[in-house]
Amino acid sequence: MPKQEFSLPQWEPFLTNHPGRGTLRVQVSTAEGTFPVAKAQVEVSVRVQGVAVLLYRQESDESGIVQGLVLPAMPLSASQNPNTAASSATVYRVTIRHPSFTAILDRPVDIYDTIETILPADLEPLMAEEGM
Repeated sequence: MPKQEFSLPQWEPFLTNHPGRGTLRVQVSTAEGTFPVAKAQVEVSVRVQGVAVLLYRQESDESGIVQGLVLPAMPLSASQNPNTAASSATVYRVTIRHPSFTAILDRPVDIYDTIETILPADLEPLMAEEGM
């Protein structure tokens, strides 16, 4: 889904409804987590009023990690109330690209207030064309 520019007046209601802050750490690897993938482009977006808003675009480090992504979240009290706990996560979408691997597109990840969410992402190598 293409990311679009988003104005502050459109963003303010989202921030008002998501006063908490959670963090995201993405661990990019291959071979079922055996080898880290450096220099993978990691994008984090959220849908607001039907528009995908790009919040972060960063490159994984030598350990395959992108960390410290602070994201708006529902208040902590929402996850502790039995009436609202099931809908207390704020869903973000993560896209990961690297020229040597198949991309992961719009993978959902739940973010909660005061919690660091760790998203492991295992990339599949692109197959070399036959005869090369």
